[in-house]
Amino acid sequence: MLDQLMDVPEESVHRLFGQAGSADGLEFRSVSFTNATLDKGERDAIISQKLTPHLYRSVASTAIGADGIAKDHSLRKVETTLPCCVYGTVMNVDERDVEVLTHAFRWIKRMGLGRNRGYGRCEITKED
Repeated sequence: MLDQLMDVPEESVHRLFGQAGSADGLEFRSVSFTNATLDKGERDAIISQKLTPHLYRSVASTAIGADGIAKDHSLRKVETTLPCCVYGTVMNVDERDVEVLTHAFRWIKRMGLGRNRGYGRCEITKED
């Protein structure tokens, strides 16, 4: 995968994501990201058919000690969702940076909580 690395000019990084030392690192940032959401048709169908309770499930885990017994106060629960496609927009992208962002998105394989335990798998693609 290292052969897929590309040199990104520092100017592009600052323009896209901000510059260290600026107010909250945001002073020079040009791009912004919307929240990722379900397609409107899917969202409307889920709501009209009252399917929302079927989208999620809770998964519990706990730490087990060397003696095979659950450790005290180690029970954790996370809410997971069914695999789905969500859509978001990257706004204010300079034409010079489209390739940089597209390449960077290919490196993102997991997002969110539990990503080291197999959750949050994702694929980011560019649509025109």
